Amino acid sequence: MNYNAALRFLDTLPAEGANLKANAMRLERMHLLLKLLGNPHRRYQAIHVAGTAGKGSTCAIAAQLLTAHGVLTGLHSSPHLQTIRERMSVDGKKISESEFAALATKIEPLCKRVAKQLPKFGIPTYYEATLAMAFQHFADNGVKIAVVETGLGGALDATNVLKPKVAVITNVGLDHTEILGHTIALIAKDKAGIIKRGAIVVTGANGSALKIIEKKALKNHAPILRLGNEILIDSVLCDANGSTFCLHLLGKHFHNLRLSLVGPYQAVNAGLAIAACSKIIKLDEKKVRKPLATAFVPCRLEIMQRKPLVILDGAHNPMKARALAATLPLFGHKFVFVVGISATKDAAGIIRALKPLAAEFIFTRGSDGKRFYPPQELKAIAGMGKVEPNLRKAVPLALSIALRRKVPACVTGSLYVAGEARGFWAKAAARSRGKGLKPHYL
Repeated sequence: MNYNAALRFLDTLPAEGANLKANAMRLERMHLLLKLLGNPHRRYQAIHVAGTAGKGSTCAIAAQLLTAHGVLTGLHSSPHLQTIRERMSVDGKKISESEFAALATKIEPLCKRVAKQLPKFGIPTYYEATLAMAFQHFADNGVKIAVVETGLGGALDATNVLKPKVAVITNVGLDHTEILGHTIALIAKDKAGIIKRGAIVVTGANGSALKIIEKKALKNHAPILRLGNEILIDSVLCDANGSTFCLHLLGKHFHNLRLSLVGPYQAVNAGLAIAACSKIIKLDEKKVRKPLATAFVPCRLEIMQRKPLVILDGAHNPMKARALAATLPLFGHKFVFVVGISATKDAAGIIRALKPLAAEFIFTRGSDGKRFYPPQELKAIAGMGKVEPNLRKAVPLALSIALRRKVPACVTGSLYVAGEARGFWAKAAARSRGKGLKPHYL
């Protein structure tokens, strides 16, 4: 099959559903699919990353650090923003369309075999199939270390077939409560499910969540590095161009590290990434500094244009929204927010975090409208704002208001919404290329 046929095949597979909590056989299905592939995930070491917030950035930074040290590194992250090929990259290079098509051709009959052998649970999901393709892609390219982000939770996430060298749990907050549970304790227990016997645990969790993670690590004879204990971060200074911080890690000191990502929480993510990498390779300080200074994670306080200033951020739960709101004052006092929120998220918590900074809200949704809160409901929650269900119209509306009021604009509430909006600027850049125009979207 060609690339478009591969996309059509994947679209026939079930989406991830809220029945994951009851689907205790999910990992057996994933193990079977990988066995039929020849267990590609056993051909390299892994850093496995879970957490309520920061896991995508932590994965990206860790992968960039490893690549800078000359280690052939695979990165699996989800969801993707513009193309499914983002979910599987090697040394920062996305899988090609032809490679993707070849892997889909290989995996299609295997998915059918899994469905026959495990009829009660049916064919693998879209997520499981693409994850298996990523594992195979890494093996085909001779990857030495794979950095793998969980999709949801930990214990029953399809990535939990791994036996990682390092298990990272960035933090624990309330998200995906309909699946993971409605308390910090239940969610921490689920995320701690990625801890395997003998793995090294790195975590930024605190309070009751940390106690649960420590208990699981002790049970599995897994050494643990904890933020505020074995991992110390201080002297954090942030500006609109990045962050500077000092890291103290088991007697090794990194002073005045410069990180291109903005926000104090990104310094924490970088510290966790460095700690994880330190347990799998010997770190060279020069090769730590360079990738931090150029680190890039799309849709994480990403500036798309300057006049008006437009920021994209995929904050999709209250914890992330609060972190965003704490950092946005580096760019301005008030913002025009374009907000779309997935239907399973805590919309009230996200809006509550953003509202003190709102000059105006434009409530919208992604192009797959059925997965999002109706914009009119979001307006009712906020008690203010405008409604424009079409994101393609909502963004220029926000930009025109931002220009008139002389304030920045921020597109947020969902990685899907931020990613879709990012595509508008990509298309504008393509149109302006070679014409001497700035790729502004307005």
